[in-house]
Amino acid sequence: NEEQMPVQIHAFDSGKDSLQTRKLFNDPAFNAMDMIIGPLYQSSVAAVSNYSIQQQKIMVNPISSNRSLTLGN
Repeated sequence: NEEQMPVQIHAFDSGKDSLQTRKLFNDPAFNAMDMIIGPLYQSSVAAVSNYSIQQQKIMVNPISSNRSLTLGN
């Protein structure tokens, strides 16, 4: 039994600065996302993790081995 679901992917540049990452939280396009993959830079992971928990969004960070940052997402 196959199910098909359309998927749209959007890329956002959070940079290496957590301040730049926090600016994304005010972007309506970013707020419309159902799932967040990343961020790439460790300096932004905690901020995105907290945001995803507060906004009830799924966060996946495939390049981090620290599972505690995505726990509860």
